[in-house]
Amino acid sequence: MRPVAPATLRRAVAYAEAHADRGVTVTDLAAEARLSVRALQNAFRWHRDMTPSQYVRQVRLERAHRDPQVADPSTGATVAAIAAR
Repeated sequence: MRPVAPATLRRAVAYAEAHADRGVTVTDLAAEARLSVRALQNAFRWHRDMTPSQYVRQVRLERAHRDPQVADPSTGATVAAIAAR
């Protein structure tokens, strides 16, 4: 098995981070990285020591934690609105 180039994995990571507020699937990430789902899963295991789904969940949780801290109260950004995203 040939290892996946880090640039390929970076495309998937960038897509996950840019679209974390949407329902990103492993299939979406694989398509963006131009890999099969299995190759993407192997790449995440090899380079990130997690599955693509775990990575997306981590990004979403980090944003849910960060967003209330940097939200502008004058815009009406509430914890409930941020959590709903």
